[in-house]
Amino acid sequence: MLKFDDGASEASFIAGEIARLFRASQGLFDYSDFSVLLRTNSMSRGFEEALSQRGIKYRVVGGLRFFDRADIKNCIAYLRVAANAHDAASCDRVINLPPRGIGDVTLEAMRRAARERRCALYEVAKMCANGGAAALTVKRAGEVKSFVDTIEMLQRMVAEVRKRKNGLIIKLICGE
Repeated sequence: MLKFDDGASEASFIAGEIARLFRASQGLFDYSDFSVLLRTNSMSRGFEEALSQRGIKYRVVGGLRFFDRADIKNCIAYLRVAANAHDAASCDRVINLPPRGIGDVTLEAMRRAARERRCALYEVAKMCANGGAAALTVKRAGEVKSFVDTIEMLQRMVAEVRKRKNGLIIKLICGE
């Protein structure tokens, strides 16, 4: 029995052993001959990263890959909008997450305004939050402002990370 200080160490060791056994087999084994059983889905990220770093192809069975989980996709979409206000798909994904009461009618009015102004949906959201662009009720404008405030807070955080030269995560998420 082996003991590890953390999940990353465990995953790295396992991936290393798979790579070592694969090489030592001299073609007798394929990567598909190996299996890693996890106690919980939350452990999958460390293993996915460790296997990917070694170029080992893998398949997750009975659960979602870490980056395929809705909550992770949503977090990444928020960061993408914060880093690039013109990322329409990401903005569309999170503008009403968590639910803010921005319904289909409001969202379509904002999309129409973005097309007419030839600008990003997020730019229209900022205008709406300040009382301009698409004609929204005071209540809807407040809901849109909640989204804009969240993005602006994330933009400050992204700027701080970039300033510290720790921008690797931003580069990975935003494809910079």
